[in-house]
Amino acid sequence: MDAAVPTGTSKQQAVGVISAVVFRDRSMSEVLLGVRRPTPLVKRFPGVVSTPTMGVPWQVFQALDPGTAHRQQQAPVERLAQSSWFEVGGGGYLSTIGGYALEHLMARKLGLAPALVMGQFRASARLWARSLDNVSDPLGTEEHQWTAMLTYVVTVGEGAEEVPAETGSYSRLLWTPIETARAAVLARDALVLDDTLDPFEVCLQGLCLRSIVGLLDELVSAGKQTASNPLLGAPGVVVDGLSQTVLE
Repeated sequence: MDAAVPTGTSKQQAVGVISAVVFRDRSMSEVLLGVRRPTPLVKRFPGVVSTPTMGVPWQVFQALDPGTAHRQQQAPVERLAQSSWFEVGGGGYLSTIGGYALEHLMARKLGLAPALVMGQFRASARLWARSLDNVSDPLGTEEHQWTAMLTYVVTVGEGAEEVPAETGSYSRLLWTPIETARAAVLARDALVLDDTLDPFEVCLQGLCLRSIVGLLDELVSAGKQTASNPLLGAPGVVVDGLSQTVLE
């Protein structure tokens, strides 16, 4: 299995994906969403609104989440216990496998390679959830794909303005108030995000959005965000001081 390319035909053959829930700053009041653009290498989800995501080799996925716990989980989305924050940008790719993977995602999908190289984009991140589901094809075919996804919370400390309005992977990139993002996901209505989007071409569905509903619920319920927001800690636990050491 370690050397083979997963086929997505079963839980045992789930393809590995990482998802970055990128917040514009430490207030966590705006989140980055994109409208996927079909490319020669990625044709599966054209016009779907999503968080920035990227498929990764199975060896990388297992390095990020060792073991086989995702194959035994019962719920499609499982919030994970408290994990450590790590750096993205500023040399973070040399410190942790998570930093390396997220910098690759941001360079490849968000066009941030120049900003990362020049030290103009820096963020803090931590693993927040693990998801596993048999994902349907939004194009309406009968094809499904078992997908294992790791969702990371990312708070930008410097360089949010470096995120472009579009990239090769996304026809639109939108900084969206969390209340608006939550309302749009629950209603499955792209026009809630931006009324200039074409409702016949753009839709809201997919594992990456389902995996953040609980996170958005917590943020909206908490109102003004602080370093001790419960989503930053273990399930049901308010953790003091996380941001004092990492986000300041």
